[in-house]
Amino acid sequence: VNLRVMGDGELGPVIAVGDSNGNVKGYVGNADCPTEYYENGKINVAKAVGRTGMLNVMRDYGSGDPYIGQVELVSGEIAEDIANYYATSEQIPTVCALGVLIDKEDGEVLLAGGLLIQLLPGADDTVIDKLEKNIAELEPVTTMLAKGMSILDICKTALKGFEVEVLDENPVKYVCGCSKEKLENYFCTLS
Repeated sequence: VNLRVMGDGELGPVIAVGDSNGNVKGYVGNADCPTEYYENGKINVAKAVGRTGMLNVMRDYGSGDPYIGQVELVSGEIAEDIANYYATSEQIPTVCALGVLIDKEDGEVLLAGGLLIQLLPGADDTVIDKLEKNIAELEPVTTMLAKGMSILDICKTALKGFEVEVLDENPVKYVCGCSKEKLENYFCTLS
């Protein structure tokens, strides 16, 4: 999957790429964009990304014809915009929670994680009500990670009252075969 957030904020384009092997990489157009925070300590993502722009999602299923969807940004908060994408473009009710904890001294990423929950077709109101209640009570992802909660612990918390079965586990790792020249060419095509 390839996500591109093209907002009108100082951060510039935001690109995130992941594959089925757990390889992920991400880029921003302006890595020197200042990080601003809300009073509660949460990063003001919308300020950096911008509130006007587009979210592009491209998925390649190996058929040679990738699926490409696009929606307007609704908030600039990437998790909200991803949930809106699924609701609007794919008609899948989705909850998305993302979090990044950054060391305010040196800008190093200390923790990062996310959660994506989607309803299956035909989900009844009791399922929806229970899930909405759980999500409303959910702590921020970085808070749960900082407490030492595992991915499974976080899933069980978000899905309290549901049976959780782990079907597979794959480690996620940062892998990048890029060079500065490739990135410059890529960003030039986005302008």
